[in-house]
Amino acid sequence: MDEPFNDRRKDPQRVLARLEQIERSLEIILEKMEEVSRIREAIPEDGDGDRDYEGHRKYHEQLITESLARQDFWRRMKYDLVRWGLIVFLGWAFIALLKAGIGAASKGNGL
Repeated sequence: MDEPFNDRRKDPQRVLARLEQIERSLEIILEKMEEVSRIREAIPEDGDGDRDYEGHRKYHEQLITESLARQDFWRRMKYDLVRWGLIVFLGWAFIALLKAGIGAASKGNGL
């Protein structure tokens, strides 16, 4: 076991390169640990001081349900707006054609 250690001592550049590699790996591990810590802190605690994962999940399910309800509301609102707009337009067009027909008929009769 002393041989590999002695080999490393003979090549300090290899040792430095390996130390830099280990340092980068440790930095990545620390970043991941901080990220996990931030995620855990985002989840509220329950009455016992533990993280309330179930409550957090339910909260997000509620947000999703509300978002879907809003989408459905606006979809129906657009549909109703287009439907009533079309009904009004067709009514207006019918009345305009009716007036034009009555006007043309009165001119033809000499009235």
